[in-house]
Amino acid sequence: MVASLPAACSIDGRLAAYLQVLAGNREIASNRAYRDGDAVVSYTLPADGDYHIRVSDFAYQAGGPESVYRLVVSSAPWIDTAYPAVIPAGKPSPVTLFGRNLPGGKPVPGYPGREQLIVTVTPPANPEPFPGRLLPRVGTVDGFGYRLAGSNPLFLGLADAPVVLDNDANNVPEKAQPVAIPADVCGRFQRRGDRDYYAFDAKKGEVVVIEGYADRLRSPIDLSLSVRAATGGRVIGEFDSHPDLPDRADQFYTYTDDPFGKVTIPADGTYHLLVRSRDATARVALRDTYCVSLRKEHPDFRLVAVGNHDNGAGLTLPRGSSQSVQVVCFRHDGFDGEIELAAQGLPAGVTCEPQTFGPKLQTAVLVLHATEGAKDWAGEFSITGTTTVDGKKVVRTAASVCLVYPAANNQPAVSRMARALCLAVRDAGPFRLSHTLKELAIPIGGTGIVKMKVVKRQARRVARAGGRHLPSEGGQRQQRRRDAERDRRG
Repeated sequence: MVASLPAACSIDGRLAAYLQVLAGNREIASNRAYRDGDAVVSYTLPADGDYHIRVSDFAYQAGGPESVYRLVVSSAPWIDTAYPAVIPAGKPSPVTLFGRNLPGGKPVPGYPGREQLIVTVTPPANPEPFPGRLLPRVGTVDGFGYRLAGSNPLFLGLADAPVVLDNDANNVPEKAQPVAIPADVCGRFQRRGDRDYYAFDAKKGEVVVIEGYADRLRSPIDLSLSVRAATGGRVIGEFDSHPDLPDRADQFYTYTDDPFGKVTIPADGTYHLLVRSRDATARVALRDTYCVSLRKEHPDFRLVAVGNHDNGAGLTLPRGSSQSVQVVCFRHDGFDGEIELAAQGLPAGVTCEPQTFGPKLQTAVLVLHATEGAKDWAGEFSITGTTTVDGKKVVRTAASVCLVYPAANNQPAVSRMARALCLAVRDAGPFRLSHTLKELAIPIGGTGIVKMKVVKRQARRVARAGGRHLPSEGGQRQQRRRDAERDRRG
C-alpha cells in the first residue's frame, strides 16, 4: 500500500502535511516533509482488517481555504528518485529507479520496503512540459518528465557534456576518480558522512566553471563543493550558493542551495573536486543524488515569462487595452549580450512590439495590445529570445511561471513553473488611457513625464421606471448615502 498526500508541492496548498497509518490506536507508519509540504507513506499491511489514515498539519497551525490536500491510497508504482538524475540529450541511457511497488523491482539493501528497477530511458526530441509541479529554481534546468504506467512523474535533467557516474570508491583524496573536462558528474551519498573526490587536469590560466545540481533536481541534500590542488591540498575555491540566479521575491523566488563558481587555475597540474553535503553527518536517504557540471565557460541563457502582478496564472487583455509580460533572463557563464524578444502565436487583432534585452540585464517587459475590433479569444502563446553566441544564432523559448500566493508578511511569493503562457481577449473596459508620445529617452537616474488622456468607452447607464429617469447603480448608492446622512443630522 502506498498512501500519498499531495499538499503544498502538488496542488498549491499550504498544508505542512503529517500522514499516519494506524492499526487501532497504534501508529504503524508515518511521514512528513517528503518534498516541500507533501507526505508519502508505504507499508505492507500485516493482516486483513480495518486500518485508519490520519491527516493533520504537522505543527497544528490554523487551517483555512489554503490548507487543502488530496489523499491518494493505492498499490500503484511510486518513484522516489532515479540514478543518474541527469542523462545525455538524444541518447538512450540506462537509469536505475528507486521507489515502491515497482513492477519487476528488486529489494534495496538497507532500505526495507524500497525497490530498484533498471530501465532504458530515451529523452524526447521535443520534451513536453513536466506533468507535475516544479518550483521556479528549476527554470534553469533543461529536463523532461518520465513515469512508469500508473506512477507519479519523475523529473530527469538533460546533459550536453558526457555523463560520468560516481565509482563508489572515491571517498578519500588518494582514490580520487579521474574525469576529463567537460563532464557532468553524477553521484549519490550512500552513508552518513559520505564524500566524493574527483581529479581533473588543467592548465595555468584556464577558467573552470563548476556548478552543482541537487536542490534543482529535487534532491534533499545541501550540496557543497571545493577545489584543491592534488599536491599540497591548497584550496583554490569553495562554493556553497548560487549568486547568478535573478531573485524576484515578489513573484518569482529563485533561491537555491545549489553551489556555483569559477576557478582560475594557478598552475599546470592535477586538481581535486570535493563533493559533499552539509547535512551528511545527520541523515542519509535514497534520494541523496547530485550532478556537478565541470566545464569551460560556455555563454548561454534561458528565459522565463513571469506574467503580471495582478494575475500570475495568465493574462486577460481587454479590447483596446494593453497588458505587460515580464521576462526574466538567466545568464550563464558570463553571457552579457543583447537578446531580441518577440511574441509568437498571437491571435488577429493582438500585437506585440519586439523588445531588446539590453546587455547584462536580467529583466525586460513585453507589452501586448489588442485593437478595439479584436475578437474574443483564449489560448496559448509563446515568447522567444534570439541572440548570437560565438558567431552562431541561438533561439530560446521562454518557460512560464504561475503565481500561486503573493509575497506577504516578509515571506517571498509562492510560484511554480507552468505548462504554457495563456492569454484571453475579452470585452473592453469602461475607459482607456491614451498618449501621443512616440519615444521617451530618460538618462540613468533621471525621470520623465508622460501625459495621459482618459477616454471613456461607456456612457453612464440610465434606467427607466414609470417614465422617469433613474441614476446608475453607483449614483443610487451615492443618493442612499446622502439620504442616510441627512436623516442622521435630523
